[in-house]
Formats: sequence, structure tokens, C-alpha cells
Amino acid sequence: MDSSPLIEPARLAEITKRPEVSLQDLLQALEWDQDPDTAERVSVELKYSGYVAKDRAAVARIRQLEQYPIPPDLDYSGLRSLSYESREKLQAIRPQSLGQASRVPGVSPSDIQNLVSEIARRSSCFT
Repeated sequence: MDSSPLIEPARLAEITKRPEVSLQDLLQALEWDQDPDTAERVSVELKYSGYVAKDRAAVARIRQLEQYPIPPDLDYSGLRSLSYESREKLQAIRPQSLGQASRVPGVSPSDIQNLVSEIARRSSCFT
């Protein structure tokens, strides 16, 4: 199948992840009769499972950020750990949660991390 030879036993799912290997061809070689549409769907799911898992993890992180509120009286202009652009945008928009703040255009992931640190530091000062 124009792919490098197997050195040791491998699962069918791992072989199918190779770009030059199609699940349908493998099933045909094994004389395993399968619906072509089903084989194609399974093949796509196997080949792109890493990307799908990464996207699901990103969605889970965003959902987690939605649970963390930002104090409504937070003065972003005093947060020197954030970029100037982020301070301006966050001050103007006043997001209610870290999830909302992470979706503000121009606010980088490092700014969100710094914002988390600032909120945690400030809340521990008052407890």
C-alpha cells in the first residue's frame, strides 16, 4: 500500500492513521465485507482522532474558565502584567468571567494566565 513495512504487530486503527493507507483497502485485503460509507466514516474518525481530542480539551478548558468570575470592580489599568491592548479592551468590555475575557479579540492566552494570577493574588489578600 505504498507505506513503510510493519516491524512489529500493530492494531488496525494505528495502521489506518497512516496517510497512504485506507481502511477500506485494509478491510478488503482481509476479505472483510464492509459498507464503503461506514468504512470511510470510521477511517476519517481514526485519522483525525488526535485533532478531535485536542479540540474537545480546548472546549473543556473554555467551559472551565466560564465558571471563574472576575470581580466587577477590578481595575484593569492597574494590572501591569497584562499587555496595554488587553488592559484597554478588558477595561472597556468588563467581562464577567475568565471565559468571556478569553474571547475578547486582542487578549492573548498569556494575558488570561496573568489575569488568573492577579485575581487569585488579590482574592487571597482579602481572605
